[in-house]
Amino acid sequence: MPRYIDLATWPRRQVFEFYLPFDKPFFNVCTQLDVTNLLTELHKRERTSVWLTYHYLALRAANEIEPFRYRLRQGQVLVHDVINGGTTVILPNETFTLVYFDYRESFAEFMKADDDDGGKALKSLGLAK
Repeated sequence: MPRYIDLATWPRRQVFEFYLPFDKPFFNVCTQLDVTNLLTELHKRERTSVWLTYHYLALRAANEIEPFRYRLRQGQVLVHDVINGGTTVILPNETFTLVYFDYRESFAEFMKADDDDGGKALKSLGLAK
C-alpha cells in the first residue's frame, strides 16, 4: 500500500524543500552501456524482444530502487509499492502512440504478459510479430 514519507524526519528533506518550488525538478542520466552479453543471451531464447527486455530492466530497476518509486502528491512524497510504465512508439505514418506495461518481477512473466500489455497494442498496429 502506498505510504507518505514523514518529511519531519526524512534525511532528504532539505534537498526536497529546495527543489519543491521548481517548475520542473527533473534530471536525466545518460551513459554508454555495453550490452553484448545481454544480446548474446537473448539470441539464445525464442521470441525474446530486445525492446521489451529493455523495458523490463528499466521497470525492474525503478521498482527495486525506492527513490524511483517516489511521486509528489500535494506537496508530499508518496512512495508507491509498485510502479508500471509506458513508452512512446513512433508509428509508420510519423504519428505516435503510448504503450503501457504492468511491471512483473519475473522476466518470464513480463515477457509472457506482453500479449496482454504493450505487445497486444503493438501487434494491433502491425508493429510486432
